[in-house]
Parts: sequence; structure tokens; C-alpha cells
Amino acid sequence: MATKSIYHKTYEQGEFSGEQFFLNAGSLKSQEIVFVISAEKKNGKISPFLEGKFRVKKVYNGSFEFNEVTYAKKLDLESLIRPTKKVSLDLLRKRIGPGDFAKRFLNHTKPLLEKEEIDYFDELLGGVTPVAEMSVTDSSLESDLTEIAQGDTEKVQEILARVGQGKFRKNVAKVWSGGTGQEVCAASGLSLPEMLNASHIVPWSECIGEDAHKRLDGTNGLLLCTHIDRLFDRYLLTFQCRGSFCEVKYSKRLGPTEIATLFPPKVGLGLELRGLNDEDRRKVTANLEQHLAKFEQKEALR
Repeated sequence: MATKSIYHKTYEQGEFSGEQFFLNAGSLKSQEIVFVISAEKKNGKISPFLEGKFRVKKVYNGSFEFNEVTYAKKLDLESLIRPTKKVSLDLLRKRIGPGDFAKRFLNHTKPLLEKEEIDYFDELLGGVTPVAEMSVTDSSLESDLTEIAQGDTEKVQEILARVGQGKFRKNVAKVWSGGTGQEVCAASGLSLPEMLNASHIVPWSECIGEDAHKRLDGTNGLLLCTHIDRLFDRYLLTFQCRGSFCEVKYSKRLGPTEIATLFPPKVGLGLELRGLNDEDRRKVTANLEQHLAKFEQKEALR
């Protein structure tokens, strides 16, 4: 399904409701995903904001009055990610230039977004939908999900894998422990399971087609402390492999103060691959190279 952006003129239409959107042109369809961009005007200057991520529930054609203006279309929206405060897009506007930003996002009703734009907006909004934010390790989650899914254990395992638990977590621990299943943070060595998440190296959403097997493949995962997992998932941290050791690389968005606060100097970070068998090491390295490449693409936009 296509993902697009739509433009709400706050200075003419008032504050965005989050439930409806009015427009005169465009071929938006039900179930399409849209990022709503708004803009405020002060002293003749435009300040753009990201209002959130929404799904189009229904499209109506006709004649609709809104703030004393007649529109040809009305959209009913379902909120997917709605921040408590609008997110400024001034940095993006400065990066690509006010003219290009306006041409891309403010003068169009429905530009089809590029993947990097979608990733960037998701990152600004917190990155993922609520189910992917869950961090649970006890078996009660599996019991609850089984009841909800009415015994569909395959579906339950998919959900658990997406939140870094269940069979995927066991597979990751097995790979990184030499088969013992011991749970240790691959980057810091912390052996406190309650603080660890099983993080996909190649994201679940990208494990499709011939790569679908990677969704539960232990070589496509890392057991990481929750704060490292969060940064790794947002491509604010990655690993560059040189031989049997992968050194950590930090995003330019993390300054010395943030790095020193999150990672005390006495804690050496990195991935040691010498404990993996040759085949697992090859697969892990290949997946990490893919993560590194995406990290570097995002760094170029930051």
C-alpha cells in the first residue's frame, strides 16, 4: 500500500483535528498511509511541522464546507502515531532548502514518499507502532497472545518475534552462546536477561521473499541491553566488522556527552564473533553489513 504525505494549512484551516482532512484534488484511497504535514505562518515566515502518521479509513467525494471553504473531498483518518506535540520539520527544510521543501511537501496534495523519507518521518515520530515498542520477557505475554489468537500458535510466534521474544529470542541466544542458550548482551557482556531484547539486524518488515526465513533466524539477531537495542533499532548505532570483531559506530546525532552518559568508559562495546561457528559468523557479518549500509544512508541525511 502506498505511503504519501498531505499538507494542512494551519494558518488558513485552523489546528489539525487528527480525524478528518479536506482537499480538492488527489487520488487518495482507503487504507493508504499518510503523514500529515502542517505549517504555521508568523511574520510572513512558514514553520512546517509533522502532525503524525495516519491511515485513510474512508474517502468521500462531494461538497464539504470547512472553515468557510468548500472542498471536493473529505478523508476520515485513523491515527497510527500521533505525538503529543507537533514535530518541527525546520531541520529537514534547512537541509534540502526552503524551495525544494515547499515543492516536495507544501505545494502537493499527495506526493508518494520515498523509503528514506518514510524512515525519517517514522524516526521523528518515535519510529514504530506500539506493538513493536513492547519489551517483555516473561511467559505471561505468550499466554495472553495465545488466548487472543484463539490457539493460533504460529501467529503468536510471529508477534513474539516482532517484539524480540519467543522462538526468535531463543534462536538468537543459541547462536551467540555457542549452543548453550545463555542470554548475554552481545555488545556489553551484561548477563541480566530482564534487561535484554532480541533485536533484528535486518528488520522484520524487510525479511520478505527469499529472505523471509531471516525473521526467526538467530543469525539475524542480537541480544542487546534495552538502551543499546533502542539505538540499534533506530540506526543511531551500528557495528562495523573487521575480521572476528565488530566495533561500534555512533551516529553524529549522539554527542560526546550522550555517549559518555549511556556508555561509561570502562564498558567496552563491540561484538566478538570468535565464539560463532564459521557459517553463523558469515551470516551475522552479512546481516551487519546490511545494517551498516542503512546506517550510513541515514547518516548522510542527518
